[in-house]
Amino acid sequence: MLGHWHLTADDPEFPTRALQAAGFDQVECLTAMGSRALLHRARLALFCSRQCPGTLILQAHEWAAQSASGEPVIVSGFHTPVEQECLRLFRRGNRPVIVCPARGLDRFRIPTAYRGPIQAGTLLLLSPFDGAVRRATRAHAVQRNAWVAALADQIIVIHAATGGQTEQSCRAALAQGKACFTFDHPANAHLIANGAQPLQLRK
Repeated sequence: MLGHWHLTADDPEFPTRALQAAGFDQVECLTAMGSRALLHRARLALFCSRQCPGTLILQAHEWAAQSASGEPVIVSGFHTPVEQECLRLFRRGNRPVIVCPARGLDRFRIPTAYRGPIQAGTLLLLSPFDGAVRRATRAHAVQRNAWVAALADQIIVIHAATGGQTEQSCRAALAQGKACFTFDHPANAHLIANGAQPLQLRK
């Protein structure tokens, strides 16, 4: 299950609309490693800006620990520190995840921590970038996040810096009519003002 497989444009499951919404108009093949079955399930995108208030980091940790198993599948680049910590907790609880690197998967070195979940069918690596994209750039990350948001059914934003790229992804998702959730915190007031729904932790 650690080998590459491809999803081509003639496949009924090929996410044409999601690709077009993210600006991948010419992509006709996705590269993946892991369980194709994860594409059949509901998906929740996860975002967090690199800089995040400490109280929100604690809430993110608590939320990820509470939801470390079950559904829906979490889809993210899992790139920022908070996103990576959430992924660690999801792996601990065997929650299914789709990891979308901001580069192609050719010559992609699979992290040791990913190998067990890939073999167990709980982690899928998925990329719309071709093999020529071997290094993630900021532009690739922006396009990757647009792809993650378009691929998901709903979105959760731990924190988005005002005016930053993560906030833009949230605004774009809201404009598409997707449900977006965030923690009720002063640092997220701009997200709630734009239509994000407050997320409540379980007591």
